[in-house]
Formats: sequence, structure tokens, C-alpha cells
Amino acid sequence: MAAKTKRTINSGLKAWNEARSFFSKQNKLAGKKYNGVELNALTKSFLFEHYGASFDSKDLNQFIKVEVPRFFNNPLDLTLDKITPTPYYMMDFKIRDLGVGLDVSVLAGEFGDLEFNTSDYNYYDGLSEIVEKIRKYLNPTGATKSPNDSNGMFDGSIKPKPNTNKDSKEPKDYYIEWVLFIDDEYVSDIKGTIIPKPATEEDKIFKIKVKKPKKGAKKIIPKKKIEAPKTEPSFSSKEIIDIEKAKQKTMTLVLKLIKAGYSKKEINKLLNIK
Repeated sequence: MAAKTKRTINSGLKAWNEARSFFSKQNKLAGKKYNGVELNALTKSFLFEHYGASFDSKDLNQFIKVEVPRFFNNPLDLTLDKITPTPYYMMDFKIRDLGVGLDVSVLAGEFGDLEFNTSDYNYYDGLSEIVEKIRKYLNPTGATKSPNDSNGMFDGSIKPKPNTNKDSKEPKDYYIEWVLFIDDEYVSDIKGTIIPKPATEEDKIFKIKVKKPKKGAKKIIPKKKIEAPKTEPSFSSKEIIDIEKAKQKTMTLVLKLIKAGYSKKEINKLLNIK
């Protein structure tokens, strides 16, 4: 019995599969903004523009940025919690948490600088080397320790690209810059010109839930009781620790912002204080 010949895929179908697969993957990372029909239309449009020509992921990414600028995440929509000071060894997680399609710059002085877009970000394309250099400098023994007094932290900020109109609302005109704080100073100016949005309600540390009465229920007037002497509210040891951690985190951030040159008004905006 003759062996079956291996099925060959024509160049047109192969190009379709590669482009469609890329758009589908990016759509999933971006939060599934587009359905299958829309992704098929996007694929057709791209292949029509690149008819008969070879292409790679950079061509596909550029096509999305030009034709569907809202496909990716918007740096102007980032909230403060997304770019708060982060230990050097947590930067991989922090960058992956930013979202897809954002331009990022990492400034670490003598340890190295890096620029990339989060849509094709790979930890081992440069950031891992910077992290290991910082780790070796701060901890020669090789053990990972929490930064002391914010030493070894990266501060994030939203910055406009060169020659950007100050009133621009276009996502492509902005990028995220992370600057290393080490040996009691920043390796570069960290002050950004864009104030990030305050954290969402779900991100707040404390949230008081008020139980609402059912519709139509009779209002019950409690009997007057003899008030006991007022005492300080009691918290569990865990709650006390959580409160102290939150206070310390806020104070550390305020001190760093003051050192970086932020005004009192700007700091109040960052912390959502009116």
C-alpha cells in the first residue's frame, strides 16, 4: 500500500492562518474586544494590503495600531495602582499587568535601559538581565531581599512622547516610563506630566458595606438604651497589621513624590484627596 502523501497548504491559506491566529491572540490579551466576524474582516484587510508579500509580527502589530487604534489598551486610562513603586524583582509581573499595546521605557542607569511594547513583551529580552544585575548589586550573596527604604524600587509615570501636542488624547502619543530608585536617588527624573486616574472602588483598602432595608419594610425604631462609656474600637492583630502596612505604604509614596518635585496639589490628586 502506497504511503499517503503529506497534505500541503497553499501560501494563501498559510498566510490567512498566521494573520488570523495573531489577531485572535492579541484580541484575547486585550480583553476579547472583537468577535470572530470582526477579526475575519481585520484579517482580510491586512492580507489585501500585504497581498503576495511576506510579513511578520511587527507588520501585524503596526497594522493594528494604524487601522484600529482602539484595539489596544490606553495609557491614559491607567490608574495609580498600576504604576506605583515596585520592587525590581516584581517588575515582570507589574509590566504584564499593564495590559496589551502600551509603549514602555525602563531606565535603570548603569544596570541598563530598555524600550518595548507590551504586545510583544518578553521578560528574557532584556529586563531579566537588568533585574539580575540589580539583584547582584544589592544582594551579593544571591538571596532576594525586600528593598530597604525603597532601595531597588522602580517608579512608574505616564509621559508624552516627544513633539506631542499638550492637549492630545491619542493613546499612541504616550508611554509608560519606569525609573529605578537606588542608593537614595533616582537614575533619572521621574516627574511625569500626566496624572493617573485614582484607583477604582474595588482597589480601595477599606470598604464599609451598609445593609439596606428591604423595599416596603416597616421602619423599626429601637428602644432608647443607656449608652455605655465610649471605648476605642477593638481590632484583631491582623487588622492592626493591615492598617499599619497601608499607612506605611501611603507615607512612603508621599515622601518619594515630595523628593521627586511633586506639588501638594499634585500629590492630593494622586492620592484622590480633595
